[in-house]
Amino acid sequence: MKLNQKQLAHRLQTLYKELNLNIEFDKENATQVVASLYDDIKKENPTALVAIGFNHSYFPERIFSIEQVSVKKVAIIEITREYILFSLAHQKGHKWEKEEVERKKHSMWAADV
Repeated sequence: MKLNQKQLAHRLQTLYKELNLNIEFDKENATQVVASLYDDIKKENPTALVAIGFNHSYFPERIFSIEQVSVKKVAIIEITREYILFSLAHQKGHKWEKEEVERKKHSMWAADV
């Protein structure tokens, strides 16, 4: 079964609930650097759902890209200020479990501090 955008959004919010971020699916409230990264990710992954996670002060903390890769698996790219994290989330019964596959240092976001 193919997940629609609303279902992908729900998976993302559920998987990252512990971060206590306000997750938005547009770039309206983002800084210029974050909005540019958002656009680049959308361009590179046109079928993925892209989102920005803001902290309690409405400062962008993370950018997410989530895409279904099989019936019970989604791929997630998470960009923080220092790292790009590649994860897979698998559905096990009614729960989803996230597993980090790779973590890379980066400096794409450094200008927005």
